[in-house]
Amino acid sequence: MCMLCVIPPKVMPKKDMLENSALNNPHGFGWAIAVPSEQRIICERTMNADESINSFLETRAKYMDGYAIWHARYATHGVKTVDNCHPFVV
Repeated sequence: MCMLCVIPPKVMPKKDMLENSALNNPHGFGWAIAVPSEQRIICERTMNADESINSFLETRAKYMDGYAIWHARYATHGVKTVDNCHPFVV
């Protein structure tokens, strides 16, 4: 089962907690950060846990005013590619 972390405004998640979720859910990663002041959402998906965690924490430090999510995938079906990593555009 995947890990989805929902981070409220003004909260910075701990790197070791994201790393732990990536170790247990190693099949792809993605994140999204809402930027209310700019009326946009910044998103990224990758197959590399370190890349995802570092990019997420760096971007989150710049944009703390909105909600954020970080996702670590555990593939129960479908191929293990970035195309199957959240967040998806709908």
